Amino acid sequence: MKPRLTQVQLPNRIVWLKDFLPTSNPAQMKVIEKFTRDLESTLGVKRTEISLSETWSSMPPAAAGSETLDEFLDEVSCSRYPSICYVIPSQAGWAPVFYDAYHNLDTFREDYKEKFDKKPYVTPYNRWKWLVRLAYPSKTSSLIRREGL
Repeated sequence: MKPRLTQVQLPNRIVWLKDFLPTSNPAQMKVIEKFTRDLESTLGVKRTEISLSETWSSMPPAAAGSETLDEFLDEVSCSRYPSICYVIPSQAGWAPVFYDAYHNLDTFREDYKEKFDKKPYVTPYNRWKWLVRLAYPSKTSSLIRREGL
């Protein structure tokens, strides 16, 4: 019996976050640019360049008051914890991402420990990211959830 093919909805948009791109690594940017051009060609769409900081400035949430995105996220930024890591101000939003990356695997880590009686292997990069998540204050997490940001 032949396998049945299903229709797949292809993405109709490529989001290019100007807050994170370009990177400071020319070799990395060359790969990212080539991949993005190939993706544009394959999908038949052009990238949409978006700046989170500019969007925030044009319509900030009430909870932010007059703070910029970087100022608002400073509490959760690694820049406040230089002994852990260094993140340039326009990348202040990474700490919550690392926090989520850690907690999204809570069940996996618990199950692995229970089954094998040891912690799972974690790459040095992920260990670093998980250290960063320690810098993410729970009060800020609560504020973000409460304000629907």
